[in-house]
Amino acid sequence: MQIGLREPQQRFRNAFQNAPIGMALLGTDGRFLDVNAALCQLLGYAPEQLSLITVQEITHPLDVEGMMAGTRQLLTGETARFQTEQRYLHSDGHAGWALISVSLMREPNGRPLYYVLGIDDITPRKAERLRAIPVAVTRMLVEAPTLEAGSRGILQRLCEELGWAVGQLWIRDCDDVLRLRDSWQAPSAEAGPNLISSVTTHFPGIDVPGQVVARGDVVWIADIASDPNFGPPATAAAEPPEDPPATRVGSCGLRVGPKCVFSVVNP
Repeated sequence: MQIGLREPQQRFRNAFQNAPIGMALLGTDGRFLDVNAALCQLLGYAPEQLSLITVQEITHPLDVEGMMAGTRQLLTGETARFQTEQRYLHSDGHAGWALISVSLMREPNGRPLYYVLGIDDITPRKAERLRAIPVAVTRMLVEAPTLEAGSRGILQRLCEELGWAVGQLWIRDCDDVLRLRDSWQAPSAEAGPNLISSVTTHFPGIDVPGQVVARGDVVWIADIASDPNFGPPATAAAEPPEDPPATRVGSCGLRVGPKCVFSVVNP
């Protein structure tokens, strides 16, 4: 009987160690119990180093709560496995994107034993999608009879492609000021066009639209709250501008031509 049990255990062990993606066994407290070579290579840690830290410590701070919510669902039995795209932290400090899969192993009596974690690096895929966006936007602009006719569809397409909720079109006027021309938001978005009036403006170098103009290239900001160039937009009203919504955590923008900037936000 024991021999029959050891054989599937050995098969699992071989599959775990030789998996092409990062694999780990985690305690219910998030500590690494076992890791494979692919995970060590992805994160830049030796197995001994990972045994001293938790999965929370290699997860981007903005993604920790989402992952913890998923593990809580596993513990309560709401789901048998959860999967999500989130950022991981390399030992040298840089962040990458990964497809995370987590399941929970239990004893016959139902007591939780450990989590099985899979981390598949998708950073190149994310970067390729971002590089393809300007081409798609340019094509949609060429096919639209006017900018006004095509802008709303472009904003919706950008948001749907990136999985983000709010899109904005900014036009650079003769005074070198960016003015909001159009916007689109997903039905579930809490932040959106109603928070920004038609007289909302930005200047080169400020916030994502301004940084796109200043750099002349696609701008990606994973955490706008910690970026020194991110600030509340200026308005024509005399009242002081409101702080940006606390729920806005990421943004990217791209420039099409000398005066047109598209920006999308992930609240």
